[in-house]
Amino acid sequence: MNNQAPSAHESSIPGLITLPDECQLAGIDTLQRRLLAVQEHAQPVTLEVGGLARVDTASMQLILTFILDRATSERSVKISGASVAWNEAVSTLGLSRLLLVAA
Repeated sequence: MNNQAPSAHESSIPGLITLPDECQLAGIDTLQRRLLAVQEHAQPVTLEVGGLARVDTASMQLILTFILDRATSERSVKISGASVAWNEAVSTLGLSRLLLVAA
């Protein structure tokens, strides 16, 4: 299993962050650096979650903080793709409505 997040240079598309197959506490520093690198982008940021197989609560908290911070600055974040892990985390943590409001 891959606990390492891909580098920030993984995508040549500005504002696209493809989440790794596992978003765990062990890789949260890398995920945070990747999110901070696009935090101030004026254009929408897209989080690709389609390959996500496992995500922990700490990673979801970081992602949610990123989304809400951008929303308060009227900068959008789009969620792209679908994964069982993402859907289960959103449902279990009760984030469905909050993510819709922030989108």
